[in-house]
Amino acid sequence: MCGHCVQQMFLKGFAGDISKAQARASMVAGEAVSNIRTVAAFNAEKKVLALFEHELEGPMKAGFFRGQVENPPVITFVLGV
Repeated sequence: MCGHCVQQMFLKGFAGDISKAQARASMVAGEAVSNIRTVAAFNAEKKVLALFEHELEGPMKAGFFRGQVENPPVITFVLGV
């Protein structure tokens, strides 16, 4: 019971960080879409895509870590098989 409470307190900090990082990634995508002519004119599609992927690396890693913390029995079962 106490472990569950500690786990919930530990995971509360992740929600804000993930949403902020996703907001930055959405901002990058929104700017690229709104300035699509400029992006295309300078042939910067790959650069914008790389920047978008870079912004999503943090939430992806945090999501993986959060999944490890939230579901240890599932991971133990998968890795044990």
